Amino acid sequence: MIRIFVSLVTATVVTLGMAPAAPAAAAPRTFCSGVSDSRCAYGGDVGAAWAMAYATSASSAKKLAATLLANAKAVRKAAGAPEDIDIWVVKGRTCYRRYLGHAPSRGCVYRHVVRHFGS
Repeated sequence: MIRIFVSLVTATVVTLGMAPAAPAAAAPRTFCSGVSDSRCAYGGDVGAAWAMAYATSASSAKKLAATLLANAKAVRKAAGAPEDIDIWVVKGRTCYRRYLGHAPSRGCVYRHVVRHFGS
């Protein structure tokens, strides 16, 4: 009898949403968090990392570079790496595809940010 009562009370509490929810595990932040996966790529190792994304205008490039730098700082704070970050924001998808993984020509670059986080 008591088991049935406890089961009913537990079911009622769960269905009415009065039980505290289990905390959701937050996904780890990456260099491209908040940016479309098709517009951003990153790589590197513990010592140095790079991130590249493309923008369609100079104003969106400025915002995108700020987002990528904030993400890099968050990754550095959480993981303790990388020591250096090299952020490239290039003009359009063509430059992005052509120079993905290596330094683009100056004609394709909206923004280039280099930061040294090492101690």
